[in-house]
Amino acid sequence: MAAGERVAVVGASGAGKSTLLGVLNGSVPPTAGSVRVLGQDPAALRGRELRRLHERTDRLSGGQRQRVALARLLVQRPELVLADEPASALDPALADQALGLLGELATGRGGALLACLHDPALALRHCDRVVGLAAGRVVLDAPARALTVAALEGFYGVSR
Repeated sequence: MAAGERVAVVGASGAGKSTLLGVLNGSVPPTAGSVRVLGQDPAALRGRELRRLHERTDRLSGGQRQRVALARLLVQRPELVLADEPASALDPALADQALGLLGELATGRGGALLACLHDPALALRHCDRVVGLAAGRVVLDAPARALTVAALEGFYGVSR
């Protein structure tokens, strides 16, 4: 991933999207190979380094948690934003606004965004690149402008 890039990870439930983010944020150890994020091995991070953007908000609703996460991003200026279904608890209009804001926050300061999404239209509207997963493997890596919603719906078992 390059600085300023917005990447959507798409795939059906169980494809490995959340596991991929877990490996990248250090909460899930890789089963093979190694991972480097911003020059560091996330599995080796401890304490304060590991908790950066990983504080708990258990008592809030899904939508409230997502709003809190966006507020944190405003003040923390992260180099990389890992977002697992950032629009899942939001209505369509708010989801569109949230993805736009996430993209601006991440890339407007030279950072990058990696978002796991279930909505192909959001992926195409707000991301530069789309990575498709199936059974834990990358089966698509293409510029968003080269794809259509119909092409991505196949990753979710939707056919027309």
